[in-house]
Amino acid sequence: MNGKPQTPLDQVLACLEEVQRGLGVEEAVGPHTRFANCVDSMGLVEFLALLGARLGVDPGVIEAAAGHRFGTVQELADQLAPAGLTATGSNPAPAAPFTVPVQEQQPMCWLSPAVVRLPGRVQQAEELNELVQRPAGWLQLHAGIERRHVWGEEEAIAVAVAAARDCLQRNACSVKDVGALLVAAEAPPRALGLAAAVHSSLGLPRQAPAMEVGGACCGSLHALVPARALVSQTAAVLIVCVEAPSLHLAVRPGLAGESAVLFGDGAAACLVSQCALSPDAVPVRDLAFDTDGSGPDLVCVHNVVDRGVEVVLQGGRLALRALAGMELLAHLLLDRHRLTVAGLAGVVVHGGNGRMVDVHARKLALPRERVWSTTGCTGNLGSASLPAAWAAHGPTAGPVLWLAVAPGFTWAAALTGAVSQPPPAPG
Repeated sequence: MNGKPQTPLDQVLACLEEVQRGLGVEEAVGPHTRFANCVDSMGLVEFLALLGARLGVDPGVIEAAAGHRFGTVQELADQLAPAGLTATGSNPAPAAPFTVPVQEQQPMCWLSPAVVRLPGRVQQAEELNELVQRPAGWLQLHAGIERRHVWGEEEAIAVAVAAARDCLQRNACSVKDVGALLVAAEAPPRALGLAAAVHSSLGLPRQAPAMEVGGACCGSLHALVPARALVSQTAAVLIVCVEAPSLHLAVRPGLAGESAVLFGDGAAACLVSQCALSPDAVPVRDLAFDTDGSGPDLVCVHNVVDRGVEVVLQGGRLALRALAGMELLAHLLLDRHRLTVAGLAGVVVHGGNGRMVDVHARKLALPRERVWSTTGCTGNLGSASLPAAWAAHGPTAGPVLWLAVAPGFTWAAALTGAVSQPPPAPG
């Protein structure tokens, strides 16, 4: 400010004001402003990421210095200097929080357009707000979700099988051409034998293996790993994602019920093959993964007597870790292929809530229309979220980045589409 070194208070105010501008908030902030009154959990995530970048530290370091409690702006500023957090240039550059080994290039494979099926029953945000006893507009404001789809009279496995049959038909592929079936589900409609049930309903050859792939919201990208290995031995590998969280999570007042409203039901299917089965198929250029199991408490699942399964999320801390890992993998793949963010045709992102899409757009400096997600109008679809987002936008020939995160944490990323740059840089 006016060429003078910024004090910790200046730094905090500047970052907070920048976040508010990005959110379209014009309310003035000062030393006595309480964070709870000016930003919600997603806004706080953006603020910590921005302040961390200014100070040259991981946002988690700032959280620790604040004791994971954010009162007033002045209180946070007073905690920075004693912790050695200043913008004087003396802070060491933060180490990469997650180490991802550079993978050797795998044989080329092609991904067909996804076929998505959503339940016919739609719950609007107004209904969900009433169920959790929150005021009008609460879900839209805090989670960016306008509605979600949930299974009603439909049988989830039958709908998933219908999506798979449609996918085969669109790609002129018969069940005899399918050499393997991979089924991903975070909240499966059947506890045991899910892949076998889909396999039987489709009438696939008995010698075609049926495997269930874990990874929760990363499931569709995790499935690409065995698919790439198997496709060299067969014409096509079928990937089916089917989610039924509404069968497990009750929407009712309280934290667990408020977590439940974030999730929606759905199914998706796509094919992986050695050659393009349709004009809209895209090459899978690269995959990258990362795992850090040090945050299991950020997503807790409980079996409660007489209440069923409950999920409790540590919203702000969860989003901070999730976004940081996704951003790291994004830049890893871009650097590996000598691409820039501006050179991407789009980014397909898994969204734990609808507001994460806008955060991704701002962090990657991309127009909002080039970051693709359906969470705002479907709810969090788990393993089906990436196929649904891709199908909603439609395939594109240019390079597309795929990003997902799952509890624990695990992260996954993929690069698809034409890449006109030189070959990947060596590790």
